[in-house]
Parts: sequence; structure tokens; C-alpha cells
Amino acid sequence: MTGGTGAFGRALDGFEDVLREVKEHQWALVSPCDPWTARDVAGHVIGGVRWAAALIEGSDTIDAIRDEGFSHPGSLAGPAPVAAWIAGRSELREAVERAGTEKVLSWPFGEQTVDTGLEWFSLEVLVHTWDLARAKGSDVRMDPALVHEHLVRLEPLGRYLRRPGMYGPALDVPAGADEQDQLLAFLGRRPSSLEA
Repeated sequence: MTGGTGAFGRALDGFEDVLREVKEHQWALVSPCDPWTARDVAGHVIGGVRWAAALIEGSDTIDAIRDEGFSHPGSLAGPAPVAAWIAGRSELREAVERAGTEKVLSWPFGEQTVDTGLEWFSLEVLVHTWDLARAKGSDVRMDPALVHEHLVRLEPLGRYLRRPGMYGPALDVPAGADEQDQLLAFLGRRPSSLEA
């Protein structure tokens, strides 16, 4: 895959790498998205992938998936989060293959092609990859090209991101902080450079 769909695929790969590392006893640990647990974060991303597939397909399940992904996200991960993830990712891949990447859809951020919409959606997957890693007590280096691309494109849009269900207030980072820490702080996360 190339273009936005390729960027989204790289974000999915990074999330899957972290997801597969989570041990059974770690699913109940609280994530940076307090009060969400690791299972909730996984379910939210699984729900997002299934929501994107439903949007692309024009399915009438789209609202139910979106609501569940915010109100009871852990249920979308179920007892076997990796299996639920693989099924959801396959569902999305098949939807993209059927629709093509140039189909225009009404994404939450406007009319965009499948390709462009998934490129924007890669931000959500990228940030929750970090959340999931932190929930299990580890750190992760996110795809540096994706981090750079999102940091550049998001900085002028900060005021549109600060609303319930999205991202918290931006945090200050010390001079010299790398782009990953800059992006996390911009989105209200507390990166390693801000930890005592």
C-alpha cells in the first residue's frame, strides 16, 4: 500500500506489535486514557477499525460501533483482544479492497477519499499505540515518519482538537525534545521528557 492507506497500514502494524506483547494480567491495567484500561484502549482501536470498515461499506452498523467504542470499548476487545484485532483489521482491508482508495466519504473531518481519510485516522492509531504501551508499563518508539507528518499538519489545528472525546490541553516540553515527545505533549499526553 502507498499514500495515506500505506501510512495507515504502518500505524496498524505498530499497534499490532504492541498489542501482541500485552500479557493476560496486564489487560486490566489503567492506561493514560484514565479510566480506560489496556483492554479498553485495545477495544477502542478495534472499534475504530471496524467503524472505518462500516463507513467505507455504507453499513448501518456504523453508529452502534462508534457508540460502543466510546462507552464500552473493552467489550469490542472481548476475552481475546488479538483475535478481535485480526478480525477487525481483515474486515477493514476487505472493505478497502472492494471500495478502492479513491471513493469519497463523509469522514468526521469532512469529505475525503478513503486514502486521505485513513491517513488522518492513522493519528488515532498512532497515539493509542503509545497509550497501550504505557498501560503495560513500557515505552514504544512510534513510526518517525508518521510522527513528523502528524506533528507538522496538526500544529495549526490545535484549537479544533481540544474538545471532549478528543485530546487534552497541550503540555510544554523542554527544549530539544524529540518529535515523538512534541506530538504526545501537543495532544495532552505526558511523554518521557516530562516525567520526573
